[in-house]
Formats: sequence, C-alpha cells, structure tokens
Amino acid sequence: MKSRPHSRVRRCFHRPSLSLLFLFLSEIFSSVGGSSVQEVIGAVGESVTFTTSVPVSGTINYKGGTVGQVLNKQSETDQNEKFMDRLHWVSQSGFFTLSDLRTDDSGLYTMVSTKEPKGRQDYQLEVYERVSAPQVKNTDSSSSEFCSLLCSVRNVRGLNLDLYEDDVLLNHTSSSSASDTTLNLHLEIKKTDNRRRRTFSCVASNRVSTEKTTIDITHYCSLNTGLNTGTRRDDA
Repeated sequence: MKSRPHSRVRRCFHRPSLSLLFLFLSEIFSSVGGSSVQEVIGAVGESVTFTTSVPVSGTINYKGGTVGQVLNKQSETDQNEKFMDRLHWVSQSGFFTLSDLRTDDSGLYTMVSTKEPKGRQDYQLEVYERVSAPQVKNTDSSSSEFCSLLCSVRNVRGLNLDLYEDDVLLNHTSSSSASDTTLNLHLEIKKTDNRRRRTFSCVASNRVSTEKTTIDITHYCSLNTGLNTGTRRDDA
C-alpha cells in the first residue's frame, strides 16, 4: 500500500497594524506620570507653579495648544502673546511658572515631558480676584423702631457673604451671577434693645481671600444721640 504524502498545514500569523501599535504606545506614554487632573488655585496678580518637571524636553499646553516648550534644556516661552513675559521655565527644577495671573488664565494646562523622566499631567487652573472689605451703612428712617443696617461688598467670582453675631451665623448669601455688581445682607435691631455689648460681623470670602468688618452697633444704633457712622475693619 502506498502511503499518502503528509498534507502541509499552512499557519497564518496576523501582524498588528501600524496604527494599532502607535495607539498602544501612546496609551502607555500618556499613563506615565499621572492621569487625573490636578486643581490649582491662584489669585489675580500672583503666580502659580505647575509641579510636573520637564527637565530636558517637552511642552506646556493650554486648552490643547502649545504655549511653551523646552528642547534639550533650552526654553521658549513667548510663543503665545497672551502669556508674553508671564510664562517662565525654571531650569533647576524643570517646572513652568505663570506669573501676574488674570482671571482669563483659568483653564486646562497640560505638562508633557518627552525625555526621561517621561510623563504627562493635566492641571485645571482657577484664578480668583481677592475680595474687598464689606461696607456697612444705616438704611432706616429716624421714625422707625428698628435700626436697619446693610452690609454690602463688591461681587467677585466665588464670593460668599456671611453675617454673624459673635460666632453664630445669622445670614448667608453667595455669588450666583457675574452680572450682580454687589452682594448684600440686611440686619435689623430693635432700638429698644439695651444689649449694647452685642457684636456683629460681616465676612466676605472666596477661595483665595477673606475680609471681615466688625460692626459695633453703638456706632449705628444710639437711642439718645442719633445714628453715627463707623465700622472697624479686621483683615482675616
């Protein structure tokens, strides 16, 4: 009997496409050095530092566009007119610093280091104006049985305004719209109230600053000598 020749089995090996390989490598690269967005808070006129080092080569991006780069330890930070003379690279640390902050600097920044140590980190920068000291004035008529006071402060982003008697919170309001020029809180005290040592305070605050105005009611609500204007301001 003749033996049959062995059949030749052809094995096929699928090569991964080049595009999939690049995608795979980019995913690995983007995961190095941080994946979550870090929040950075700054005040108008001050500076912030993005603490992801770009020591040799890399970029800083703002809202997806490159605004500064480092190539072989040589920096170029005046690529964007918005950040002219305000964006700096510190060679000793590899950090980028943004100075003389403005409210429109808020947004997403990305640090990318393309040479060792390689890495990428996103930062969400939020810039706030500092709050001003609350102002207090009397709003009642001379015939009223109440001493009516109005505490007001210029509105800025993220503003909170609180009214206290000693350490007890009496009233609160917060900024809900940039179109509001001021925030106000009202305080009414009976003119027959003889508790002269009561201490009230109006406190304005946001994420970068706090200002406190202490209200001495004897300056506003005198039963005998009429109303007198005056506040004592305490910087918190």
